[in-house]
Amino acid sequence: MGPPTKLEISDARLNPKALKGSRVRWGGNVVAVENFKTYTLLEILGRPLSDNGKPDESAKSMGRFMARVPGFLDPEEHPKGRLLSVTGKLSTPIEKRIGEYLYDYPVVDAEARYLW
Repeated sequence: MGPPTKLEISDARLNPKALKGSRVRWGGNVVAVENFKTYTLLEILGRPLSDNGKPDESAKSMGRFMARVPGFLDPEEHPKGRLLSVTGKLSTPIEKRIGEYLYDYPVVDAEARYLW
């Protein structure tokens, strides 16, 4: 398993097929938590990461992405606005609405995550 690449969220939105399988380390603010039968999707408002991997809350958003985590995550432990960093591989993007806008979310199959 190699180190994460320096890919940005915008790169993954523009070239999802070419970048599928690339390892990334992204983070930001939790927007929503949605539990499914065997996994949880975390919607994240992406922020640049500091050297220690902590999202910079004061920085401008870099777009949204989803982190897919195996199993159940309690939404109370991942409240809206909480900072989270994830490392994993890019998977197939998900289309989902933000209001009336159809947004293409890059998806990270999270291998590791850290709540700040």
